[in-house]
Amino acid sequence: MANRIARAREQVVFAVAETTRGTLVAPAASDLVVVAGYAKLGQQPSYTDSPEIVDSRDIIADFQDRTPAGTWSFPIIIRPSGSLGVEPNGSVLYESLLGTRTVNAGASVVYSPAIEKPSFSLWVKKSHSVMHASGCTVGKATLRTGAKGGLTLELSGGFMQMGWAGEDTLAADAAQGATDITVGDARKYTVGAMVQLEGDDNGGSGYQVTAVNTTTNVVTLASGLAVGGSAGDAVSGWLPTGSQTSNPLENRKSSAEIAGSSLPIKSMEVTITDDVQYLEDEISTDDYPTEYVESTRQVGGSLEVYFRQDDLVYFQAGRSGTEQAVALVCGDTAGSRVRVEMPRARLAVPDIQEADPTVALQMPLKALGTDGEDSISFTFT
Repeated sequence: MANRIARAREQVVFAVAETTRGTLVAPAASDLVVVAGYAKLGQQPSYTDSPEIVDSRDIIADFQDRTPAGTWSFPIIIRPSGSLGVEPNGSVLYESLLGTRTVNAGASVVYSPAIEKPSFSLWVKKSHSVMHASGCTVGKATLRTGAKGGLTLELSGGFMQMGWAGEDTLAADAAQGATDITVGDARKYTVGAMVQLEGDDNGGSGYQVTAVNTTTNVVTLASGLAVGGSAGDAVSGWLPTGSQTSNPLENRKSSAEIAGSSLPIKSMEVTITDDVQYLEDEISTDDYPTEYVESTRQVGGSLEVYFRQDDLVYFQAGRSGTEQAVALVCGDTAGSRVRVEMPRARLAVPDIQEADPTVALQMPLKALGTDGEDSISFTFT
């Protein structure tokens, strides 16, 4: 088998809601996430130097610590479903970001804050390899709009455990019904990975790896082979063929509202920071975090407008700390609209931006909760 170089654009991403935090869930075709950039996924082990004194300036021993939580990131362009009451592409990401998803049949889908953040499994194909991560959460999201391009949401967060499935070949025949297969190098696979054999993808469902022996190069599967394979056949990571029919939102169809009145804008940015604390210091039989705890949520941003004569009132609003409802609205067709609403936002005193031949105002904002878990919401209609 050729030792081929990965091609950057051979990338596919799936995000799947987990029932139990950290318990990996295999993706279905509908779990495809259309990303607007390259997905980053990584988890580095941690080591502590030995305090032992030796007659050398070199460090001659260290200790491997419990594996810290990993990190992931990628941007998306917001894609409503096109139908009222049907979830947008990447629904699980919005739900993990805020906490609650409410589907109003034939009308809307609303994502709003909650005390607890649900987790999801992330699957990322990088050309010849498929990476996966369990116990993922969205810790930060930045929504940006302007005069060009699509309505972009930059997402990042953490996860509990990372794994992978590469591409190798069978080192021996694998009979129909067998659960153990021998490959050339079992280090290319980890427990939890989904794989397929050349000509056998388990009827389109893939096979989940339950054990890996890197000494004997035996990979154990959760179910017996439906077809089997011969020595030399490819063994590779499996993902379903994703389905996606929605259309991305265009920035040109965006507008802002302050206190219910529409406001022409040059640009607007909303950032939600809501990282969880993965419990990396809890000792258990697992070598990675198995739980997380939510912390304080922060919602802020800014909007930029041309400085019109009536806009001077925003200086007074900023000085007095006036709280107003602020919203970003994008889309003009039923089923393909989103409204990002902050019912209680405080605009700061504007910053004057001169750019000949015009003058603009940059207005920072901070969103507060009213009764709690209501500082911001995403409504798709």
